[in-house]
Amino acid sequence: MNTAQKVVLAARIWALAGYVHLASRRRPLPEVVTSLARRAESRRRTGLNPVRLGTIITRVLTFRGKPPRCLIAALVAFRLNRAEGHGVEIVIGLPSRPVDKDAHAWLELNGRDVGPPPGQFGHLELARYS
Repeated sequence: MNTAQKVVLAARIWALAGYVHLASRRRPLPEVVTSLARRAESRRRTGLNPVRLGTIITRVLTFRGKPPRCLIAALVAFRLNRAEGHGVEIVIGLPSRPVDKDAHAWLELNGRDVGPPPGQFGHLELARYS
């Protein structure tokens, strides 16, 4: 990727993060996922694989050393991966021994964890959206 393509991708990531942040506060998660899947047709493909794309998203959205919330990063990654033609699914899970109600989100492609980092991170699936 050249510098211009990197800047365009970073702008797409930030714009999607803003959209996802607002949408996820106003609508139920299944509606947000459906909306992102529907909008995923894109002529601007990057050619990046899902793992690399997840790493880039996390890096771009990290602000002052604080990484993005996993749900925001996973939803942005979902949309961009769908635009690339990857059939990823969003998975929501809890730790195997939960101590609170905090869930975690990651993407899977054909049952394989593809991030964004830290990916599944030892969590057990509660819900799956495609």
